[in-house]
Amino acid sequence: MKLYVIGIRDTVNGFKLAGVQGSIDSETPELDKFFDNIAKSKEYGIVFLSSRTADKLRSQVDSIKLNQPLPIIFELNDQGKSTHSDILQFVKESVGIKL
Repeated sequence: MKLYVIGIRDTVNGFKLAGVQGSIDSETPELDKFFDNIAKSKEYGIVFLSSRTADKLRSQVDSIKLNQPLPIIFELNDQGKSTHSDILQFVKESVGIKL
């Protein structure tokens, strides 16, 4: 399974340097439909979203997190910096394991 990122230009470009496919939210027409297609695709196991993008897609993001095992949706702050506690909380919420 692949990774995908949707967000602000700096975040997407950073992930692209690491070989992750991505789309800049402000340049993606019909963002909600695009995200829905990515989320329904069996190709992607983890989708990274900037917090601004996740807020735009909040109802879809919450629905996927509650009703689908994959893809895992990981929300990044708009500076592209996740704190250690954010990652631990994500693992706890997603997998149910406390580290």
